[in-house]
Amino acid sequence: MDGRALKIIALAAMVCDHTAIALVEPLGQVSQAVQAASVSQMTASAELMSAGWLAVYVLLRLAGGLAFPIFAFLLVEGFLHTRDRKRYLAKLCVFALISEIPFDLALFGTPFYRGYQNVFFTLAIGVAVMMGLEKMGPERTAGGGNAGTGSHAGTEHHAGAGVRAEAEGGGRAVPAPAIVSVAVTAIGCLLTALLHSDFGWSGILLIAVLYMFRFDRARQMLFGCVVSLTAKVTGPFAFIPIRMYNGERGRQMKLLFYWFYPAHLLALGILRRFLVP
Repeated sequence: MDGRALKIIALAAMVCDHTAIALVEPLGQVSQAVQAASVSQMTASAELMSAGWLAVYVLLRLAGGLAFPIFAFLLVEGFLHTRDRKRYLAKLCVFALISEIPFDLALFGTPFYRGYQNVFFTLAIGVAVMMGLEKMGPERTAGGGNAGTGSHAGTEHHAGAGVRAEAEGGGRAVPAPAIVSVAVTAIGCLLTALLHSDFGWSGILLIAVLYMFRFDRARQMLFGCVVSLTAKVTGPFAFIPIRMYNGERGRQMKLLFYWFYPAHLLALGILRRFLVP
């Protein structure tokens, strides 16, 4: 399975998740309220969804749990292979701003909601965390050389190596001091908490784990499953297609994902305006 296939799976899961929140949940609540009013029983139960709407909502949210772990994995892959890390970060920040109004319209029914921010903010902070891990605590090989950055890291990862990358001189990769990794990751988690961005601290922790264990596929999958479980119960299942990843980029979608995110949110926001009283 190549990178393009992973993106399609993640996009489909994301649409399921956002549809559940933007449309199914409010429509289910309205439907239940109307039924309660028809029998003069407008009580607190009217705020709950009927069984049918609830079933659809739960199924869509469960499917949506596959999205973020895949996006986090692809974010790490993109970080390892981009030629310009700062441009990569800037692009995420730009789309975070572009997506905010559509995000608020779709999920909260208002163009401005300060209490929760879209996932691009989390992804941007995740890239900043990886830049910090790379700069402040680079993985160096015992005996000299650098084995944790640049195209060499990407080559080792795409070769499917299950062990740490080795330097050209045969040295063994030595991990950065744990205190550095913890400190940089904690700062990222704190930023998402302050911004109230989507997936918050668990999203940053997942990105950091996938990055730090990029040379050890078994541990990357194991710890990735554990961390993803803190966000969504179906998160670990995302590592089934991730494990099938063959290291190939596949046919490039260029900026499709970036524009698809605000576009589908805007569409859901418009539908919510028309369908939800």
